[in-house]
Amino acid sequence: MKVIVTGSHGFLGGHLIRHLKKMKSINVVTIDHKNPLDRFKLANTSCVVHLAGVNRGTKHELRSGNVKYTKQLLVWLNEFAPNASIVFASSSQVYVKDWFYGEMKLQAEKVLESYVRKHQARCICLRFSNLYGSFCRPFYNSAIATFIYQIMHGREFVVNGNGSRKRDFLCVADAIDAIQKAMFYNPKKAFSVYDICSGSLVSLKSVIRVLREVSPNPVPFRYESAPKDKPTPKRSNNRAKKDFSWVPVTPLSDGLRNIFIEEYGIHQNHKH
Repeated sequence: MKVIVTGSHGFLGGHLIRHLKKMKSINVVTIDHKNPLDRFKLANTSCVVHLAGVNRGTKHELRSGNVKYTKQLLVWLNEFAPNASIVFASSSQVYVKDWFYGEMKLQAEKVLESYVRKHQARCICLRFSNLYGSFCRPFYNSAIATFIYQIMHGREFVVNGNGSRKRDFLCVADAIDAIQKAMFYNPKKAFSVYDICSGSLVSLKSVIRVLREVSPNPVPFRYESAPKDKPTPKRSNNRAKKDFSWVPVTPLSDGLRNIFIEEYGIHQNHKH
């Protein structure tokens, strides 16, 4: 089975590539949207896992990196593998009102939906909640990655607000499992959408409490006043469980502990 992956250099993409390369039944190929010659790699593709996107930047960068590139990818796909199935990495941010990144992800979904209906293909859209895990980029879009980076460098980190802000945190290992299951699932509908989430909202205070339990280093932090946060809607993973038997299995404590092990090579844990 030939599988094309876009966005292979990103956090989620890196984990997916390492996982797929362990599977002997899959020939995994990566493409770069900046290289037009890569479109030829799409020939004889069974499935495209579309992870490439932009979640920070100007409105132009967000539109170009999410909507424009998706349109370009589909032009290539229509030429070389019009019937290939698609697994698209969307975001739970589509549910947040007046959030431009979420709006662009939603537009990309609509572009994909139009394409698969026109070409009798299939697309499974996975709306991921807040992903965390080893080798996630700190100071970008992951509070957990930033907290752990600061902890491992002996620095105090800042928690915006009073720690009561809640998020649905999903371990990247569970996200990879969802992608794999979606790749082999044959949906009845041309376009299907699933919330890939833990199903629970966890406060930053709770994250810090768990970090103190699993961290090999002290966990110095301070709270700092911040503007009112956009509320995070609670979502359910019941449809993914029902349709392709996906459920998240990684507790937050195990997920955080694995970051210290996988990224920093530290196996001994101490409480502080």
